[in-house]
Amino acid sequence: MFLFELHLPLHEAVPVFALMMLIMLLAPMIFRRLGLPGMVGLILTGALVGPNGLHLLEREGSIALFGEVGLMYIMFLAGLEIDIFEFKRNRNKSLFFGSITFLIPQLAGFYAGKYLLGYSTASSLLLGSILGGHTLLAYPIVSRFGINKSRIVTIIIGGTVIAELLSLLMLAAVEGQGSDTSYWFWLRLGGLFAACTALILWGMPRLSRYFFNHGSQDGVAQYIFILTMAFSGGVLAELAGMEPIIGVFLAGLALNPQIPHRSVLMTRIEFVGNALFIPFFLVSVGMLVKFSGLFGNWHNVLVLLLILTIAIASKWLAAWLTQKLLRFSPNERQLMFGLSTARAAAALAVALVGFENQLLNESVLNATIIMIMVTGFVSSLFTEKTAKKLVEELGALPADMKRHNNHSHVRLLVPVANPQTADKLIQLALYLQPGQSSAPVYCLSILQSQRQEVSTAAIADRQEDILGKLSEYLSLQEGSIEVVTRIHEDIAGGIIRASQELMVSDVIIGWHGKRTARERIFGTIEDELIAHLEQTLWVCKLQRALNTFEQLILIIPPNAEWEEGFLHWLSLLHNLAKQLDLSIRMHCTHSTRFAVDKFRQGNKQAATVPLHVEVEPHENLQDIAYFTSAAGENNLFVFVCARRNSISDYPQLKDIDRLVLEHYKQQDCLLVYPKQTPTPGSLVEMRTTVEEEVTNLRSVDEAQVRSN
Repeated sequence: MFLFELHLPLHEAVPVFALMMLIMLLAPMIFRRLGLPGMVGLILTGALVGPNGLHLLEREGSIALFGEVGLMYIMFLAGLEIDIFEFKRNRNKSLFFGSITFLIPQLAGFYAGKYLLGYSTASSLLLGSILGGHTLLAYPIVSRFGINKSRIVTIIIGGTVIAELLSLLMLAAVEGQGSDTSYWFWLRLGGLFAACTALILWGMPRLSRYFFNHGSQDGVAQYIFILTMAFSGGVLAELAGMEPIIGVFLAGLALNPQIPHRSVLMTRIEFVGNALFIPFFLVSVGMLVKFSGLFGNWHNVLVLLLILTIAIASKWLAAWLTQKLLRFSPNERQLMFGLSTARAAAALAVALVGFENQLLNESVLNATIIMIMVTGFVSSLFTEKTAKKLVEELGALPADMKRHNNHSHVRLLVPVANPQTADKLIQLALYLQPGQSSAPVYCLSILQSQRQEVSTAAIADRQEDILGKLSEYLSLQEGSIEVVTRIHEDIAGGIIRASQELMVSDVIIGWHGKRTARERIFGTIEDELIAHLEQTLWVCKLQRALNTFEQLILIIPPNAEWEEGFLHWLSLLHNLAKQLDLSIRMHCTHSTRFAVDKFRQGNKQAATVPLHVEVEPHENLQDIAYFTSAAGENNLFVFVCARRNSISDYPQLKDIDRLVLEHYKQQDCLLVYPKQTPTPGSLVEMRTTVEEEVTNLRSVDEAQVRSN
């Protein structure tokens, strides 16, 4: 009986949603089997079931709403995942690419409309505006391949914003043409847009920093807060007279430093977008396709062929010119073409405005819809094909860097004494770990027992307890975290034993910052680990949310560059700064500075992190209180410490934990104890080698040091 009550097209919420879920499940799977991108499958299936196909669904109500949200989500993710350091370094290249990828289609569309189709100047300008902008429709593909933070993708994203902004400004110019108050219109538009941009980029980071430190720590509340900020940016842009996608992208840029790529919150944002909102958008784009009326006469066919030819050829020419002038590789050119070819809502908005104002006819509107589908297909196909090649190209490291990466295999261990307060330590471990590392972060639980045998039930209960309390991390960071349990008479001994069995490179422990009377006499767990653990030890006093810091203050003692673990912890700290978008302010000696410079010269990723070095005399580096002038609630202090009788050990730093507690009570601090391997003579040999390298570097870079 119920089947006969269903009428086509479907309007009831349950069958509409069920059909959409079925499309989003099957279409990508089928088209990937055919060797085509899943995004193409969603667009073509949308055309099939839409009002111009089988008419199973209407593009209205929830489908139109979720489709609009999906476009906003793509732009928000683009701003959120962009590499801020690379974006700042390559802003001129982004400006060039954005300008040329807009101007070539704009001019081609204008002259085609003016001289081939006989349109008016205003209509021809609108036709160029339709073709000039583009949408990052294929962005989820580069994100899936893990190259979304590469230099070329960062440049393309910046260029996309420029092209979209110029396209929408052209629309505003045509709309305001002939008005007596046109100058006031432009003045008001420019002022409102500047105010909107300043409010988003200045206000949202401060508001989010306050929320993460003082608001709810519930994951759902944080996700809703982020979405609120994103769409508030879209509302502000609309109030300023701009398209909301610009405001949403600016919101992504503003929140970028507060949402590290490997955080649980980022995993939530990407999961919901890729699973729900973005597929809805792709299906809704396919529903716009309208084949009827296109082939009624030769004029309609000419308009369609002309628009498709200019849409594809002009973007290819812009990518080719950018590659030749900026010296990019052929694969990077192909990726520029792939990502910049697709048009979507912005082009449709311009076409609809022109149609409603009788500046463009129905043939242009229909051709624009077909163009959206065709360019989406071409964009997805080229991006998928090129992304695979670019992964191999970007992975081709110099031979010396490959050896360094193999030697510096990172395996992190986090002892979990209290799972309720271990979240910051786990987050820190995920941010320290290199993105290309395949090893998980080990969360260690020690089951203390004086007996030689412990029941299997006791071990299982402890394992289940830890798994339950860390279930959120384990579900959202699948494969990145592994829980292990060990039995030992004391905590420190269990940590040392587990670090040997798991062959970890680093151990990260919390630090409550207090010593009981018993600990003053017999020592703490930290003291035992410092004395007997060979791996790099990170002792952490963390109070604020990790994603709210703005700068990393690094204090390095004299001779630290001669320690065996120097390059290891230096590399991990650069990973941390990269993940959290932090700049580094380093206090060290001349010789340490030379060693750091050499490390950054051989590590392209580390070299993108902003670094300011202050060369200090030895006595300053041995005076912890000296650096309190740099104390600030948004700074993370990192003190590189020394093991007893090591090459960088100084009597003045004997009680560094007490000194840090005395002078940095309100600040968040990390104490780093470098790796120490007891091999006689190795330190002497290494010191001799490094001294020779430092002497050579000093002779080459002496002028640069004086200038700094």
